Amino acid sequence: MNSNIKFSLQEKKILQYLSQAKSRKTIAQELQISVNTVDTHLRNIRTKTNTHSIPEILVWSIKNNS
Repeated sequence: MNSNIKFSLQEKKILQYLSQAKSRKTIAQELQISVNTVDTHLRNIRTKTNTHSIPEILVWSIKNNS
């Protein structure tokens, strides 16, 4: 993982669920949060990783061993 990027606990959980091909709705249900909250975390992850989509986040995650 890029040592300069600090993810919150929720962001880490969302990254883990994304790597398991879970949908935003399923992630929200699993974490007992709203889909809008998942979207907010995804927006934060995209900003931190300089990505623009979930597939890009996943590629970034693989490249950075996240």
